[in-house]
Amino acid sequence: MRLSRPAWVEIDLDNIAHNVRSIRRLVRKDTRKDTEIMAVLKNDAYGHGIPEVAKTLYANGVSRFAVAMYSEGVLLRRALPEASVLILGYTPQYLYDELIAESITPTVFTFEDARSLSERALALGRRIRIHLKIDTGMHRLGFPADSETVALIKAIGLMPNIEIERIFTDTQAYPGGGDSGAGRRIYQIHGQSGASLSAGGNTPKGAERERNRGGHRADCGDARFRIHPGKRFDNDCRTRR
Repeated sequence: MRLSRPAWVEIDLDNIAHNVRSIRRLVRKDTRKDTEIMAVLKNDAYGHGIPEVAKTLYANGVSRFAVAMYSEGVLLRRALPEASVLILGYTPQYLYDELIAESITPTVFTFEDARSLSERALALGRRIRIHLKIDTGMHRLGFPADSETVALIKAIGLMPNIEIERIFTDTQAYPGGGDSGAGRRIYQIHGQSGASLSAGGNTPKGAERERNRGGHRADCGDARFRIHPGKRFDNDCRTRR
């Protein structure tokens, strides 16, 4: 390929493979043995290239991935047809048919969006897995962490052709590892809503929280089911032995 300017970026996929193996060792040491790694590959894998990085991670035992938007999810789906793909950001309703056809998991922030997804999945004769996001203080997208949300989650769980796979939140990492109780709130909501949903066969599999800053290592001690490393896969942060 002829370069239009004398500058380029070289990505060392061997370093990325090494990093994910190092993260996996930390996970096995510091968390439940069944904790999964979900690779966050937002913004074209933070400039490293989604297809190449995803295939490298998949070859090293990562089968679940998260992206910011639908277009990234489709790119990842083309690279890895069998992988689990989650969209962390907002997906507009006009993309729901394509989302369902591609078996990409959306994050849902409102009751209305859940209802629209259920209607489109029912019309297409498909089931769709969703993640529900709770706002526990970052004031981004998400259901409020209150009793009304517990009731809404119960109602969403009864919608046809919808499977609530996870409930999660996004927290700020504070000095010393605190999070102002966000972890406790997300687990309380999961427990309260899950107890009622279990009778209908739609119990969320887990409650999770994702640090906004501070890295995967700070999360290991209290992770439930998954950790969500993203930029920690970067090829310039190889763990020194």
